[in-house]
Amino acid sequence: MYFWDHPKAATNVAIDSVIVRAGHAGADDPELLCMDIADFTFAMMQSGRYPMASIPQPALMGAAFKIYVGEVYNGGHAQFIGNSEWGADDVGLVSACLKHVEIPQVERIYADLLAYERTSPKTFHKADWRDQVLDALDKRLFALDRESIFAPLERWLKDSLTLFPVPAENWHSVVYELAARNRDPQGHKGH
Repeated sequence: MYFWDHPKAATNVAIDSVIVRAGHAGADDPELLCMDIADFTFAMMQSGRYPMASIPQPALMGAAFKIYVGEVYNGGHAQFIGNSEWGADDVGLVSACLKHVEIPQVERIYADLLAYERTSPKTFHKADWRDQVLDALDKRLFALDRESIFAPLERWLKDSLTLFPVPAENWHSVVYELAARNRDPQGHKGH
């Protein structure tokens, strides 16, 4: 599962904005901003120990969608199913994202994936890269232009989140400073 609450999850420092690399906020490649939002979201959940409920919902949905597409491009739907362990949060966040972002071709592919799980759960959960249904879904997603997938997501994320651009070379330190302040508000000495 990608989405989970750390056993010591707590919100000590509110997340008012999502920290992104300045060059990615207006880049020609819409996937870059989506990647930053996913990276920020996972840093807050894992290193910052934020509960998912404290992370802006559009960031969680965008991160889940980015992971879904990335996993499929890397190893097919079988890889997404296996690595996500078909976790309810993972699956639900992608579904929620697709209700907010209009990407009809991906909506149909994901709906067919959900239908496959509902109608053939035993086959679905044992499936690997040789599964013909998943292979057909993979091919449908691979046929799409990545920009047509990520441009609508980028627009929605920009409209739905308050972004805080920082120079790329400072992104890591700024993000992990926030994570450290949340994780250990008493002991962490800020900049």
